[in-house]
Amino acid sequence: MRQRIAKLMMKIPFVGRLYLKATLRYLEKTPPSKMPPQLRQLKLALDKVPKAKRLAMLEDAVAGKIPQPDQLPSRQLRRAAARQQRRR
Repeated sequence: MRQRIAKLMMKIPFVGRLYLKATLRYLEKTPPSKMPPQLRQLKLALDKVPKAKRLAMLEDAVAGKIPQPDQLPSRQLRRAAARQQRRR
C-alpha cells in the first residue's frame, strides 16, 4: 500500500520532493528500534552515502531503481558470475 501511495506522489514533482524530504527527516530522527525492518535497511544504506546525495538515493530507492537486499543473488551465484567474467 505504501508503495502505491509513493508512486502516485512521485508523479507530481513538488509533492514527491516533499514526501522524500519528510521521509529523510523521519529516518534521521527515529531510532532504528522503532522502525519497520525495511526502513532500518534503508537507513543503513543511506548512512553510507554522503548527506548531499541521500535525497537522490532515496528517490532511486522509492522508484525501484535500487534492488532490494532480498532480490540480490546469493553469494554463490555472484562468485560464479565473477569467475565467468574473469575467464572472458
